[in-house]
Amino acid sequence: MPPVATRIGSISDVLVGAGDRLAPDPPVDTLAGFDVVAQFSQALLNQQLVRSLAYRRLATLTAYAPWGMLPLPAGLAALVPRRFALGLTAAEARLEVRLVQPHLAGLHWPADVTGIDGGPVVATTRRRARPRALGRGRTVDVGWSVEVNLLTSRLDMGLLARTASTGGGPPAGGSGRPQAEIGDLPDLVATDDFSAGDNRKWDRLTLATGRAITGADATLTVPAGQWRFGMGLDFADTVAVVTSDAAAVTEFLATDGGKTLLAQALAPLRTSSGVRLALDVAPAGALSAATVQHFALPPFTVRDILLTDQRGRLVLSLCAQLGTSTGGVLRLVRPLLGRQDFAYAASERVLGLAFKVCWKRAAGGLSFVGEVPVDLPVGDDPEITRPGRAQISIVFNDTLDDVALKAMPESRGDVVRLLGRQRLKLLNLWDYQGRRITDLGEWADPHDEAMVLPLNLFETGGARPDELNPNFRDLLLKLMAVLVFPTIQPSAIRAGSISGFCSAARKTMLVCWTLRTWQDDVRPPIVDTVAERV
Repeated sequence: MPPVATRIGSISDVLVGAGDRLAPDPPVDTLAGFDVVAQFSQALLNQQLVRSLAYRRLATLTAYAPWGMLPLPAGLAALVPRRFALGLTAAEARLEVRLVQPHLAGLHWPADVTGIDGGPVVATTRRRARPRALGRGRTVDVGWSVEVNLLTSRLDMGLLARTASTGGGPPAGGSGRPQAEIGDLPDLVATDDFSAGDNRKWDRLTLATGRAITGADATLTVPAGQWRFGMGLDFADTVAVVTSDAAAVTEFLATDGGKTLLAQALAPLRTSSGVRLALDVAPAGALSAATVQHFALPPFTVRDILLTDQRGRLVLSLCAQLGTSTGGVLRLVRPLLGRQDFAYAASERVLGLAFKVCWKRAAGGLSFVGEVPVDLPVGDDPEITRPGRAQISIVFNDTLDDVALKAMPESRGDVVRLLGRQRLKLLNLWDYQGRRITDLGEWADPHDEAMVLPLNLFETGGARPDELNPNFRDLLLKLMAVLVFPTIQPSAIRAGSISGFCSAARKTMLVCWTLRTWQDDVRPPIVDTVAERV
């Protein structure tokens, strides 16, 4: 799928801990025995559904028939403007049924994998498209806006002008159709939607609208050898249940011709594949089968549960275990979102595997040059020092020795500690007066040292992004993204919404965030005020 703006452009976008950023009351056992728990709000599920349909060009479903081919109920025929209807026999026109504006309308999960504290969930906002026996299968209702439209071939304004200049008669070889006065045209919506390979352009007049629900089977997807998991939708058996305040819509779609057009519109949806309900969770990003095999990453075993939080909102939870682990208990999983849209809890084992893979891909052989303060002896007494400056070249090893959740001194909460090796070489040295020291001694030769890099999403201090070496800053962004966006496709998130906790005692990292909305782009106007002197 095409990339989407992540809204992370600097370290400050992810190092956002401040005051109430930490989860106020983290659950005792966030993972409930699983290695990964990923939770999605209904808003995030809706965003991914719409995005997935649009990517596969299924966000608009349409079918048409030449005007006059299908008999129209009296109610629908009466909706055609009279002055417009007079020219339909001469002008080329079509009758169109179109489904637009898809959205998530309802979730239906078996009673044994829904609820909180064992309570069942009946989650629906629309009438279900297909009857289902309780406790059998997972289904999703996708809502649409249904339109019954009149399409007419778009007027060629150049042709009209040429016709008027020649006295109003039709051009040579023309069809002889009466020319419409511009002021007499009804309100039309121009469309560039091409149907069945037609390269002409049409004007669309909506006669009546309604609502439709199409049902889909929801299934867990765990691609072999790709170290990811998610949830997809199968529309193979879908039908559309249509309702409308306008009787003309339901009357027409109940006729044989209306049923045929509706079935034709649904045909691309019924034969589709790869439509996603939940973002694919990928702790180390998009990995090839060869990479998964090279690092011997154990496969995921995934289960799902539909929860309701304390505010009655739906939360889809995907719970994964690594390899042969079997300690997860679904009934112990609790909502982690609070008021946010995405939550990702991962065990130390998953984080270790993910960071080792990402480090190999992003940091192997990375080098940069930086300056650091150093204490240099003054005179012959090594105990007497003054601050100087050192310019050092650093090259990271391409493997990590260890990844662990640790409590670090002078840090706000625990951190993900990356442990590896680095090669250092002293390039230049200046004393406290700024004079360059030319005799660097043994430090002029490269030597290896341990590298310790603590990552804390909730740290309030640290260097400003513009103070960091660009190579190191880019590496930090990639490493932070492993925690913030453990998905194949990132989403635009609200600035400053990242929260959660890192617990060395629980061997768990939890990260939550909220979707960015149009309100985040609204800023109050800047008003220059000048004090008036009397």
